[in-house]
Amino acid sequence: MTESILQTYLNEQHIKTDVTENIENLKKAVKELEKNLTRKKVKSDIIPYTLVALDPKVKGNDPVVQQVEKIIIKKWPTFKNGVTATNDTSTTYVRAVILEALSQLSRKQHAGGYEAYEDDAGFCKSATLDEIKANDYVLTPGRYVGAAPIELC
Repeated sequence: MTESILQTYLNEQHIKTDVTENIENLKKAVKELEKNLTRKKVKSDIIPYTLVALDPKVKGNDPVVQQVEKIIIKKWPTFKNGVTATNDTSTTYVRAVILEALSQLSRKQHAGGYEAYEDDAGFCKSATLDEIKANDYVLTPGRYVGAAPIELC
């Protein structure tokens, strides 16, 4: 079985924490965000989360970042202190949590457990961790999504 995106971030030291409890708290935040995303009725409601996850320059005042940060803090009350101690930005953690939640949703969809999501050329694609790794963790959507088929009238 391939490792989770969250674990990959930890292994590659994009996220700096060696405290098991903090890692478990991040995993709990992933599960809660996954539940929130599952409740989204329309596929396009997930797009803002995907865009935040893919944007390494996303600002901390983005509404999605703030919402996910609240989820993380709910599960890991000392989150802000832990991040400050490592000189990381909280958005790195937020992006990792979103990516992992989207990955979990994708796995469930492929297993038949989540019906609302499917790959749609030019719109969205469930990339595997191996595909992401092969692209040096560059998350530019065009590398994965491709272009929508052109419909001729």
